[in-house]
Amino acid sequence: MAGQTRRPSRRTWGTGDRRAPALRRLQAINEALAASRADAAIDLILREATRVACAPLPASLYRAALGGSFALAQPSAGTSLPHVLPGAHVEALRQALARGRRHACIPAAPLLTGSAPLALWPVHAAGGLSAILLVPLSRPRLTPVQRDALGLLAGLLGLALGRPVDDDQALKRVVAGVAHELNNPLAIISGYAQILLAAAPDELQPDLERIDRAARRSAQVVRDLLAFAREQPMAPTRIAIESLVHDALATEGAALAQSGIAPSVQVAAGLPPVRGDRLQLTQVLVNLIAQARRAIVGHPGASKLGIHAAAGAGVRLSVSDDGPGIPPDLLDGIFEPFLVAKEGGLVLSVCRSIVRAHGGRIWATNNPAGGATFHIELPAAE
Repeated sequence: MAGQTRRPSRRTWGTGDRRAPALRRLQAINEALAASRADAAIDLILREATRVACAPLPASLYRAALGGSFALAQPSAGTSLPHVLPGAHVEALRQALARGRRHACIPAAPLLTGSAPLALWPVHAAGGLSAILLVPLSRPRLTPVQRDALGLLAGLLGLALGRPVDDDQALKRVVAGVAHELNNPLAIISGYAQILLAAAPDELQPDLERIDRAARRSAQVVRDLLAFAREQPMAPTRIAIESLVHDALATEGAALAQSGIAPSVQVAAGLPPVRGDRLQLTQVLVNLIAQARRAIVGHPGASKLGIHAAAGAGVRLSVSDDGPGIPPDLLDGIFEPFLVAKEGGLVLSVCRSIVRAHGGRIWATNNPAGGATFHIELPAAE
């Protein structure tokens, strides 16, 4: 998205015939908006904002997230911009708007490659501040033409966004930003701990090992966060339920055998296939089987794990165990991320996201005789 470095002039946003290239670019944006191609329109708008401001870095869009924060809409590896917009920047924009100004400028914002002045423009959609257009500047002040052009582009972004981000999307953007920021420090901590382990005296070895284990556990949490936040592209095919169960058991079979668990499998005859991404649906079933296995292993006297498939509103898959069950106060929120880590945490949230993306639903119940059952209902393939 990096723009050209020439200064904006009559060739881009001036008057007369020389403004034709800018008008053509605006027409392309309007055509994308008219065709409801929001992603394409946003990309064109950001490119134009970069060009208009002669920005040394690409203009970026920060979308409203939970807790009043703003997260980078499409974070990319190696970006010099923060994944979550600093609260001081957001407050500077709010104060500027309260004073009747159309935008805010940050004279010298720290970036990974140094510092640069930034311009922040509000993007209003669905009746509120839904996003912020951030434009790095090559010099502290904008010309009147640049200010007018960026104001217009921020308005077009509001049309492209159209509606606020739902809670799941907002949370995922914040989670992705936080996870990216944690990756490097954790790798450094673990790396230095391993280097010191090779040369440290014996009395320091246990402490260094604890540091290394803690860093590795934290890194696994970061990987889980990224799995939760990542939008997974789908490759839908027609899938027989029997083959889905077979694939999941092939993946989790060794762990079940090592735990001394022999699953009971019952698949009703004549079930229609479902349509979906085989790898993603297998991941869901593997996660639920692993959840049941852990419940059984951690509960003395438990040993039963059942997988059942039958007709419902579509096709219903159930994974049950005779473990301790789910505490009643957690049952309704068991798929919410970060509710209680030991109750499934992000893994169950990922399962819910995948099932929803396939047009299905997922829920959990406690069994009358003890233990819990997780249910998935997927629409049958047409």
